[in-house]
Amino acid sequence: MEHVEDMEYVWEMDAEEDHEVFLLCPSLERKTGEDTLRIVLNEMRSSATLCDAVLSVEDEKLSVHKNVFSAISPYYRALFTRWSSLDQTEYTVNGISSKSMELLIHYMYTQDIQVNITEAKALLVTADYLLIQDLSYDCQDFLKSHINRENCLEIWKFADIHSFHKLRDEAHMYVLHHFEACVQSPCNRFFELTAEELCDILEKDELNITHEKTAFEAVIKWIKHEPSVRTQHITALLLKTKGGVNVADCLNTVAGYEHCHHNQQELFTRWSSLDQMEYTITHIHSFHKLQDEAYMYMLRNFGACVMS
Repeated sequence: MEHVEDMEYVWEMDAEEDHEVFLLCPSLERKTGEDTLRIVLNEMRSSATLCDAVLSVEDEKLSVHKNVFSAISPYYRALFTRWSSLDQTEYTVNGISSKSMELLIHYMYTQDIQVNITEAKALLVTADYLLIQDLSYDCQDFLKSHINRENCLEIWKFADIHSFHKLRDEAHMYVLHHFEACVQSPCNRFFELTAEELCDILEKDELNITHEKTAFEAVIKWIKHEPSVRTQHITALLLKTKGGVNVADCLNTVAGYEHCHHNQQELFTRWSSLDQMEYTITHIHSFHKLQDEAYMYMLRNFGACVMS
């Protein structure tokens, strides 16, 4: 177990990512009366001393102090002062797991918290819902610092669904810069992409791949994972690739996909270069219209073909 410290975080790293734990806390050198107050209030909460609210979360009842919750969360401040009577003491919490609420309560009273990546995502959603900005920012910063090839697609989709734009953009950029690693990752998150999401990746100028054929191979790999429903997207996806591939090899590969036969000219224009025209005319017998297109292209560009 490795212990790492920096200005903002202290975390303990275990072998498995989902067991990785981080501790968010104030400066380790600063111990003030405020810290003592937090310790005392948390002890009072633990013993239910002077608690004036009970939160019913799933099957648990959690005793808390309204003042502490109101100081940290604008949502609870409004709930306790405007959306309910002042003498109400019991509140039902929906849409938040008891685990997330326990972590949140610990943070409210101590300003530190220990979570793994899965818990951080759940806590981020909770913090955003309850308008606890500091915790929301800290959870996002933590997730940004732990993006890797196994979780980048998952974090990208998670952040996009919940409109965490900066986290989404950070994860998306990681995907673009490490696309080949994402495709080859053993966690198989790549196959969970929708056609629209894969198109979005392929068309970006920031896409970093060693060879252009990598994009073509990724499309074919994605389609073969579930061909009965994905074959219909093959042309749209292949047209997002940047070219620079061997047109003969690629057209032979996709010759069995009926959807490609309706878009031969588009695919040919995208992939071909002058030195591949003659090969196309001679060898690609399964694409008759494409042979005609290659022949007409060579006639129109005869001078360039002679000089090439």
